[in-house]
Amino acid sequence: MSKLSPQSRAASLGNDSHQLAALDLGSNSFHLLIAQEIQGRIQVIDKHKEMVRLAEGLTDEGLLNHDVSARANSS
Repeated sequence: MSKLSPQSRAASLGNDSHQLAALDLGSNSFHLLIAQEIQGRIQVIDKHKEMVRLAEGLTDEGLLNHDVSARANSS
């Protein structure tokens, strides 16, 4: 994972690059991936994974209980 500040990352990208992000909100974990595309190649800048275990807190009606909902919101 990169330790560069957002400003340093942006300055190092140059004009011929694009930043991309992907967010995967699953029932067990949340994943965030930030990458840059330079001249057709993808380079991961940063990534983060948070275990939220949403499915373990489902009520009989299929809703999230309060504790699990709070855990997911704090991620």
